[in-house]
Amino acid sequence: PHNQRIFRYLGEGKFKNVESPLVNWPISARNAHQIMTLDLLFDKEIKMISLTGPAGTGKTFLACAEALKMVKNHEFKQIILVKSVTQLKGEETGFLPGDLREKMEPWMQPIYSNFYQLYNKDKIDKILENGQVEIVPLAFMRGMNIDNSILIFEEAQNSTPKQMKLLLTRIGFNSKFFISGDLEQFDRHKDKKETGLWDA
Repeated sequence: PHNQRIFRYLGEGKFKNVESPLVNWPISARNAHQIMTLDLLFDKEIKMISLTGPAGTGKTFLACAEALKMVKNHEFKQIILVKSVTQLKGEETGFLPGDLREKMEPWMQPIYSNFYQLYNKDKIDKILENGQVEIVPLAFMRGMNIDNSILIFEEAQNSTPKQMKLLLTRIGFNSKFFISGDLEQFDRHKDKKETGLWDA
């Protein structure tokens, strides 16, 4: 209703009035949850965002929109896409043809689809060719340090708490992590409280 307002608690008894921010695409928040999501994405002081919800609620789409905007405006050097490949035992991709990027691309198509909805194909292809989008399997994160990047990790409900800790300790200088998933739909755990997303 038009007479309702949204506030974000900042701690120490302080609140922030949250309004739907303007974005450079013909999209706008459709509900209070999306307004709050955009508010968190646009806040440069927040380095890690964790969102849960069913498919189709716009979690990844909004993250992709902000990631492309930030890279275009040179706020971040690149976008890093992370996924836990539960379809493959031990998260090994060696038997698939091609290099690491080509092996992982089948699992990244949902994110690519969001990219192509936001920009035309030529612009997205140029971003991909310039190496501004990097694909990293969750199993390969050990030893990495993520600087000057915005990281998108979707389907995080299929990660373990140990993997989530590994991921979150990779955040470095001038970086932002967006973690999302559906706690009611997981493949490798018996209870949602066993998932890395629950821990996040």
